[in-house]
Amino acid sequence: MGTGPCRPFTLLDALILVAFTAVGCLPLREFKAVTGQVDGLGFRVPRGVILALFSSPIALCWGIAILGLRLRRPRPKLRVAFTQVGVVLSNVASCLALFFAFAVMTSGYRGAGLVERWIDGLRLVGFGIVGSMLTMMMTSKVRPPENWIDLVGRMVAIYWVMVAILLTVSP
Repeated sequence: MGTGPCRPFTLLDALILVAFTAVGCLPLREFKAVTGQVDGLGFRVPRGVILALFSSPIALCWGIAILGLRLRRPRPKLRVAFTQVGVVLSNVASCLALFFAFAVMTSGYRGAGLVERWIDGLRLVGFGIVGSMLTMMMTSKVRPPENWIDLVGRMVAIYWVMVAILLTVSP
């Protein structure tokens, strides 16, 4: 049973994703300065952690873009559109990441403390995604991806889980 019309990938969709990628690249200069300060203090930052720090704003912006792309027509009914696994997981990731970004930026930490708090927030986003996925599996809402937006949302969610695993395992 289909959930409604499946919108093909268009040039406007590509432009939206490129624009949100550009917005996600804005904080990279600040992260570069912070990791330079942390490295100068003698606190060694593993490459995986640096990769997670630099790529997390882009994944956050893509999660927000998926919300906007899902609202574009033609789309299934909103009740159906917002129960698709990829859309739900990317929205959960975006909400948690925005919450932790706001909390970290207003906490007053600088240098190593800022990096450590942001890493803690990234770990919790990944674990929040795992909890949301388990909840959806228990309510039998998990189906194969039906369109490209759901598939991209799942890929963003997998990214957040991989970052959480990487940050938990790295020293």
